[in-house]
Amino acid sequence: MKRILIAVVTLTFAALAQAGQQYDVVELLRLQDSNARWIFLSGDRSELAPCAHRGGWTITNPESEVGKEQWELLKLARSLNARVLVQGSGMCSIHGYEEIKAITLRY
Repeated sequence: MKRILIAVVTLTFAALAQAGQQYDVVELLRLQDSNARWIFLSGDRSELAPCAHRGGWTITNPESEVGKEQWELLKLARSLNARVLVQGSGMCSIHGYEEIKAITLRY
């Protein structure tokens, strides 16, 4: 039992340590329904989480206060054509997009 717990903890920290990030202009915001929002930045991602099979990002819980604020910040960045730094959580949605941990608007 201890070995299983150690393996799970080790894998969790390994995934978090390999979180992706990207710094660029917001190219596309996609709203599919109330629970699906995807974000795509211009340019290539320099860092990808191991679970990320696609180049975009997703908001973990778009209906939460944080999720709503992240979406509004990304809409603002898109309207200003400003660069954002998106930092991933190291976790991915079922669609292979890395979940957003933090967004920094640089204008």
